[in-house]
Amino acid sequence: MDDRQRDLDRRIRRVQRQELFRNLWEAKMIIGIGLVMLTGLVIGTMYNSTQPQLEKTVLAHLVNDASVVTTRTGSQYHHETVALDTGATIVLDIPGSDPIRKDAAMKVEIYRKDWGPLHQVTYRFAGYDEAAKAS
Repeated sequence: MDDRQRDLDRRIRRVQRQELFRNLWEAKMIIGIGLVMLTGLVIGTMYNSTQPQLEKTVLAHLVNDASVVTTRTGSQYHHETVALDTGATIVLDIPGSDPIRKDAAMKVEIYRKDWGPLHQVTYRFAGYDEAAKAS
């Protein structure tokens, strides 16, 4: 093997090493991005699997009368705007196709989910308050 052949072999090995390191860098980036995505998926699944806790039940009154909405499966609900006794106004889905009683007080359950820095508050229709209607 002469000097020209050794120099050519050395250049080929150097280029092969550079290509190997470039491939390793790309693989590290792909593995890193995959780990970040997997971590996000695990954290999201854990957050969604925790059950919300019932915080309290409050009374609400109808503010805006909307029409009946029908879903693709055929179930019907009212998408109503109600005012809570605390003063807040929320949009609430009331199940069923029966007309909404405009003068009756509604019971609204407030559910809260706290998971570290993430917080979620949801509202659910809990029926009409018959005691408030009787008085």
